[in-house]
Amino acid sequence: MENFPNHWRYYARAGLVCFLASLFYLYDFVLQVAPSVITTDLMGELGLGATGLGIISAFFFYAYAPMQIPAGLSYDKFSPRYVIALATAVCALGGLFFSLGHTAFALCLGRFLTGAGAAFSFIGTLVLLTHWFPKRYFAVLAGIVQFMSALGSILGQAPLARAVQSAGWRPSIFVISCIGFGLAVLILLCVRDYPAHAEKRSVIVKRNPTRKPLGFLSVIKDSQTWAIGFYSLIIWTPAVIFAELWGVPYLMQVYHYSAATVSGLMMWYWLGMGIGSPLAGWLSNTLKTRKKVLSGCLTLGLISVYVVVYGPALSYVSLSIWLFLFGLAAAGQSLAFAVVQDRNNPATVGTAIGINNMFVVVSGAIFQPIASVLLSAAWDGQKLQGAPIFTAQNYQVALAVLPVIFVLGWFMVRFWLKETFAADDTAAIVGGAPVQEL
Repeated sequence: MENFPNHWRYYARAGLVCFLASLFYLYDFVLQVAPSVITTDLMGELGLGATGLGIISAFFFYAYAPMQIPAGLSYDKFSPRYVIALATAVCALGGLFFSLGHTAFALCLGRFLTGAGAAFSFIGTLVLLTHWFPKRYFAVLAGIVQFMSALGSILGQAPLARAVQSAGWRPSIFVISCIGFGLAVLILLCVRDYPAHAEKRSVIVKRNPTRKPLGFLSVIKDSQTWAIGFYSLIIWTPAVIFAELWGVPYLMQVYHYSAATVSGLMMWYWLGMGIGSPLAGWLSNTLKTRKKVLSGCLTLGLISVYVVVYGPALSYVSLSIWLFLFGLAAAGQSLAFAVVQDRNNPATVGTAIGINNMFVVVSGAIFQPIASVLLSAAWDGQKLQGAPIFTAQNYQVALAVLPVIFVLGWFMVRFWLKETFAADDTAAIVGGAPVQEL
């Protein structure tokens, strides 16, 4: 059995450590979604079209995606505390560059640095969860960590939109960057890699010594690594296309709301994802299945995107409810990491999480530019004060990729992904085979 103390003081300390690490994940999302509320400012100030803005926004993912594997390897080899603190500072530095940039190149550089630092945020928190908490809590706790991303997304939209209205987008991003440097210092001072009673790697000492831990090549050779990776890519694509970039201007065009009002509406998407993430973990543990919950998230997403994007106009309350349900569907992303944890040896869990998270962020690097190109292709050339004017139909063309990938994802889960739920907390699935602890 896993050797963890059974008293409230230990879990309070464990919770504090993981909470501080998760603040970096929250901070990551504040900067990640910021372009969604300053699209008009950026296009007007720099004379950008939809394609140009999509590429600048996607530079975050061009750094974030390839850094996932190095990030995972770093957490398996080095102190998570120092890695997280350094990555937080790099993320903040990127925000600083973005706030001071006056050319497309400078903005791309800022987004790239932000993405490079943010690449370490989610993996680091999940690795600390495996160090500080028993395995049976992982699915629910990973969902709670995902809630932090939802909170960061909420802070990066409605409150940021109001700050931009009153102070401008550059001072607002500059202040957020300064907060990041303070967070890096706080993490360095307060976060610890392992519980005081445990030595490094103690979580795997009692594993079967006759089986060698999986290496990087063994992880990527496992077909299920790719199966859950593609699921993660698909389930997160609506977030990066709709919630992080084009959803706000689309709803502004259709409903004629202000940017601040629509950013407040989009809060319901992120709230749905935040509440749904621990709920998905709890439901999966209760039903003793991962696959059914993962499929259910895809089905809910397909219905929601049809209603929100292609259905008739909705009242403010109805739109809020459907955006909440749309976000609820994205909760499958956090449950996907429980599948990763189910399948992999603790000695390489950081690497495995990094690989899966790479799939998540590849969705932004691929689909933000694709959606932006489709939007530009559908555009009739109209402009207002230097910024393109897109119709509701233009946005619907760009967002057509969403229902397609939901359907593809459902078939992939049905015919490719294997069930990994194991009621026995003392077993880990490694390379498709259970490894019992001694």
